[in-house]
Amino acid sequence: MQPIQDPNMGQNNYSKQLKSYTGELSVEIQRSIQDIKTLLNKRRLDILEWDKNFVAISVVLSVQLPPRGNYQNIDIREKEPVLIVFNKSLYPYKAPRAYSDRLDFPKKKLAHLYVSKDGKPAPFCLTRGNIDEWFAEKEIRDYIFQVKSWLCDAASGELTTDSNQYEPLRLEGYSGTCIYKYKEIADYINNKYEILDVNFVLCLFYETQPSTNNSAPSFKFLGLVETGDDISKIIEKNKQILSEEKDVLKWYYGIICWDKNLSVQNEYLVDLPSNYGELCQFATALNIEMMPALDAYFRYNISNERKNFPLLIAIKRPKNIIGYNSDIEFINFTIFVSQEEINNKIPNTDSLVVFQKHIEPLSVDKAKEVSGNKDYLGKLVVAGCGALGSKVIMHLIRGGHTNMILFDNDDFSAHNLARHSLFPQQVGKNKAIAIKDVADEFYKFDDLKNLVPVPMNAELLMEPFLRDANWFFDFTASKSFLNHQIKNIKDTSAYICKATMLNNGKLGVLFVEGKNRNPRLDDLFVLTNDLYKKYPFISQYLQDEYDRSKQESTIINVGVGCNSETTILSDEIVSIHSAAFYGVIKNEYERKSFKDNGYIFINRIDTEKEFKIESFSFVIPPLIAITLHNGWEIRMKPEIAIKMKSEMGIAMPYETGGVFIGTINKKNKTIHVTDIILAPSDSESNEVTFYRGINNLPEEIDNIKRLSGQVFGYIGEWHSHPFGPNGLSQQDMKEVNKNLREFRSLPNPIPLFIMLVTPDGLIPFVFE
Repeated sequence: MQPIQDPNMGQNNYSKQLKSYTGELSVEIQRSIQDIKTLLNKRRLDILEWDKNFVAISVVLSVQLPPRGNYQNIDIREKEPVLIVFNKSLYPYKAPRAYSDRLDFPKKKLAHLYVSKDGKPAPFCLTRGNIDEWFAEKEIRDYIFQVKSWLCDAASGELTTDSNQYEPLRLEGYSGTCIYKYKEIADYINNKYEILDVNFVLCLFYETQPSTNNSAPSFKFLGLVETGDDISKIIEKNKQILSEEKDVLKWYYGIICWDKNLSVQNEYLVDLPSNYGELCQFATALNIEMMPALDAYFRYNISNERKNFPLLIAIKRPKNIIGYNSDIEFINFTIFVSQEEINNKIPNTDSLVVFQKHIEPLSVDKAKEVSGNKDYLGKLVVAGCGALGSKVIMHLIRGGHTNMILFDNDDFSAHNLARHSLFPQQVGKNKAIAIKDVADEFYKFDDLKNLVPVPMNAELLMEPFLRDANWFFDFTASKSFLNHQIKNIKDTSAYICKATMLNNGKLGVLFVEGKNRNPRLDDLFVLTNDLYKKYPFISQYLQDEYDRSKQESTIINVGVGCNSETTILSDEIVSIHSAAFYGVIKNEYERKSFKDNGYIFINRIDTEKEFKIESFSFVIPPLIAITLHNGWEIRMKPEIAIKMKSEMGIAMPYETGGVFIGTINKKNKTIHVTDIILAPSDSESNEVTFYRGINNLPEEIDNIKRLSGQVFGYIGEWHSHPFGPNGLSQQDMKEVNKNLREFRSLPNPIPLFIMLVTPDGLIPFVFE
């Protein structure tokens, strides 16, 4: 067993370098820090200044180490100091980041650490998918448990479930992309390193996106240059993109280099170089000589236009890289040089070096689009230019509708070609910008000034753009962004619409909010799930989702694609849903089917026995919405209120009551009431009291939970005061205090929700 060591001994903590933070913090961050104090039984946690946008707290977490000792003696301790870092402006929509607070943390021996930046520790990679999406449905206590689980797995050697493959470098903060076929270059190195007298090869690259203030240029690999004849062959092979004279300035020579002996390297690399001097040290540590490659590179006549060039370093690993059939890992760099350095044929020690994301090209046929857009929708604001969004957007563009603002901060990856509306030449570009480029190609002689790409997350700038918009479309699959919309979009005259796919593409759903945001998007999601009572396929979907969640919760979801995992769907599925959604949007530009109400459209694809498509639509009247002084909001269908008032009248002069069925969203402090259960047969009541019984109640609630995949269940109580008072009685408060103590002791506590039904109306209470 590892000895217990004082995590704060000496100056071994990175947090010793940080200043105390004295500024203001959001309520959400303050509440989460308080929750961490409670969880760890700490009276105080120091708040530290991470940088201008982030704050950090240092905590010590208990780690359950393997009884027979740590895997390969990796130095994970029973008490590990950890830094939890919060984004001051975007938390909780952006998840915290976790870092070791130890300067001697064994980062070179561990997978699932991101690249460290700006001299800071390397952050833990905690989930297989996007950490912000994971956190959208979690609390801060879940996050702390996930960090502890990560440390436990690090100690036991179980951070990766792919034991026969090597975890690649986790990229974060890369600048620009480098597009090449991994297999082509890896095979070249593995097949020729023994017969070559050099440890490098020159390549020809094409600049797909120029350098900007925020990003290095992006490159596409065109071919290997071993002899002068290779250049003409490469140009002939790529003549479509190298056809114009101006493209000559976009040709770049680059370098691929490796250890001449291809010695196996086991250590993980999280401290990447930021200048040429550090790059030389980095290469030397890997037994790679760079000078012969640079000498060969600078012998070529490099024009003044070329201020940078790509450099790929190949590293031999002990096993095949996850996702590839070779053991070569590539680290992609771009080196920035001046004309003086070109003339001197060597970069300066402080010349800037950035690392780049690798995109694997994919050869696919151009996606077939369905046309038919009508230009009646007015000005559109669109969030999400991914597979689904891009197809709907391209339906609109092909039909001539270009009055759109497109939000997306993601780059177009080659694997998206399988189902996206963009084309291979857009790989590496921002999706919104690339769609604009395609539209410009469609309409070369038109000025598409009203088609504006915004390569950013929509939540950062969306509200100002909505002020004069007619429609807002959300085609993202982001729960975090949905939470943001619910909480932050207040008054807008734009019609708000969201479309997404569920159940591995078997279900496509489209929602249109009602007038004055009632019903709201979250209402429509909840009421769609509530259709389980009528439609078995909804019930089956919810049960399947619950079964999948139970399986996933038994492992730590980490692995390949930690920062870019995507859902795999075939093109025809996405195309069918996008065409159906576009048809609804086109048909309902005046909301003629539902007027001021909300609207749910469900498109179902059934491939179990035969390929079958069916659709369903529902008009949803406004909900009863009550906001309490403590920020909680109750939202319920009007017929539930009518039913409770009817039961009050039937029971008069006695009181009556029952329980509520629905959902509770603690993140947004929203309670959705979807159904009620009337007083069980063993309930007791008179003119001033009501004691709710339990006959058949547990069984009925369990059946609801089973059929709804645990989405719906008990959320609170209701009872009537047919003659007043319009408030909780002394007996009511005794029950409240008793139940509140019980609720707070639960592993995952829920608020105590009570509603009174009186002649004057509904009076809800929520206690936390």
